Amino acid sequence: VIGNVLLAVVPILRLLKALRAFPNLKLVYYALSRARESLTVPLFLLLVLTLVFSTMIFLLESRENIETMPHAMWFVIVTITTVGYGDVTPETECGKVVASVLSIAGVLYM
Repeated sequence: VIGNVLLAVVPILRLLKALRAFPNLKLVYYALSRARESLTVPLFLLLVLTLVFSTMIFLLESRENIETMPHAMWFVIVTITTVGYGDVTPETECGKVVASVLSIAGVLYM
């Protein structure tokens, strides 16, 4: 058990040690720490959009298309961020309407 923990922890420690060589990383940390309070609003909005739209997609689509709620959440996050892998697409007309509204909401969100 201890050997498995070491196998998981040692690469992370080596990565953290290597990151000390990049002084610009401290600048990124400083910027994120300064913007921490203002980043809570967009992250909360992303959470709300994900929960609302994934619930709608999960209820409207067939179980052959969207098997689980995490699968629906994957579709919603990929659609909000406009990545659109195309591995999951809505099949019902209502699902297509919800996905269209979600796409527009994702563009407005970004």
